[in-house]
Amino acid sequence: MKENNWSLYLKGNEELLWNGKGKADALINAGNKTKLMIRWIACAIVGLGFTAFYLPYAIGHQFPTNNTIISVGVVVALALVIAYGPIQEWKILNGKMNYLLTNRRVMSIQDGNVHEFAVDAETPCRAEKLDNGTYVVFIGEAACRTKLSQARTNAMIGIKDDANQIIGMVLYGVSNAEEISRYLKAYPGKKVA
Repeated sequence: MKENNWSLYLKGNEELLWNGKGKADALINAGNKTKLMIRWIACAIVGLGFTAFYLPYAIGHQFPTNNTIISVGVVVALALVIAYGPIQEWKILNGKMNYLLTNRRVMSIQDGNVHEFAVDAETPCRAEKLDNGTYVVFIGEAACRTKLSQARTNAMIGIKDDANQIIGMVLYGVSNAEEISRYLKAYPGKKVA
C-alpha cells in the first residue's frame, strides 16, 4: 500500500492528523538483551538436549526410524520458530510498520493488516526515547503502564483485554513523538517527548 493512499483507511468524516513509520532500534539492546539471550539459550538447550538424549534412547529401544526423525524434526523446528520470533518482530518494526493517528483512532498497519484503537483528546499517552534517537509512544491507559521491554511485541498486536479487544497501542520507533502529543493528553506525571 502506498503511503499516500491512507485515505482508504479513513471512515466517514475521519481526519488524518499524523502518520509515521517505525524504525526499530538494534535487535539486541539493553532493554531486551537478557530476555533474548535466555530465550535463545533455552531454545538451543531444548533442541540440542532433546536430540542428544532422545536419539540414543530411540535407537536403543529400536523405535521406527521415521518416527524418530519426525519427533526430532518437530522439536528442533519448534525451537527454531520460537527463537526466530524476535528477529521477525524486529524486521517488521524496522520500516514495515506504518502508524496513523486520526481524530477518532490510532492505527498500526502492516501489509494491509490494521490494528486500531479509539482515541480522543483525553486519551493518555507517553513516550520513551530509544538508543537510536527514535521514540516508543504508548497510547491509552493500558499502554501507558506497559514496560519498555514489552514494547516490541505490543507494537505488533496492541494491548488487549480478556475479551481480545485492543485497549491500548504502542507506536515503536517513531521520530516525531512531539507531534502526537499535540493531539493526545500526556499520561499523568509523564512528558510526551
